[in-house]
Amino acid sequence: MDMDKLGFKAKDKVTGFEGTITAITRYLFASSRYCLEPEAKDGEFGEPQWIDEERIEVVGSQPFVVRA
Repeated sequence: MDMDKLGFKAKDKVTGFEGTITAITRYLFASSRYCLEPEAKDGEFGEPQWIDEERIEVVGSQPFVVRA
């Protein structure tokens, strides 16, 4: 599990769903899962999806950073 992937854009290799990695979970007897949150469109936020680690492909070169 790579915590350094948090904040990067990624996609599901199977479905093509894209979003920013906002959370990572680790399970005792299963694959880690990554939460991908899609970009807002027309002011509406899409539903985040949890994807198995093996299906994740990082597509961004820089992490998303929020400056306070």
